[in-house]
Amino acid sequence: TALRQQTVSCIAVDALNRKWVGTLEGVIVMDEDGSDVVEQYTSSNSPLPSDEITCIAFDNNTGTAYIGTEMGMASLKTDAVKAVDSFADELFIYPNPVVINGSEPKITIDGLVEDAEIKVISVSGRLVREISSEGGRVATWDGRDQSGKYVPSGIYIIVAYDADGSSVSKGKVAIIRN
Repeated sequence: TALRQQTVSCIAVDALNRKWVGTLEGVIVMDEDGSDVVEQYTSSNSPLPSDEITCIAFDNNTGTAYIGTEMGMASLKTDAVKAVDSFADELFIYPNPVVINGSEPKITIDGLVEDAEIKVISVSGRLVREISSEGGRVATWDGRDQSGKYVPSGIYIIVAYDADGSSVSKGKVAIIRN
């Protein structure tokens, strides 16, 4: 597949168990089981100073990937942040408020335990969206409901819970439609 024609120089695994493969033509990020390419980074689409990768390391507390090349080092901020051991009383949701004005919003939900499930609920109690986290501390919501439409202006409650439903946390976000 994507790696057949590549010379692999290094491999690193992030906090979401994705495989980062350094090659002579950039970095290929593979999913958990290594079957699909999630992302590719080269000097033309990222801050990498060269496509010849020599090493990759992660700070799993911040989600920062440090990538060494033949011409120097670069860092990339990723969503691969190690999950917290237990929920805090409130999730950290940002930006807040969120203005939806034609551009795709990225609402970050921070403070998740491993493999958390997330429900977005309107203040009237209607389920708006269900989201599965990728396993780390951070997940995102695009401001859309289950049918793919942007939600109307209002306050939304975000509830996250662990795999067996024994631990729960919540937060609120305001959506403003222009």
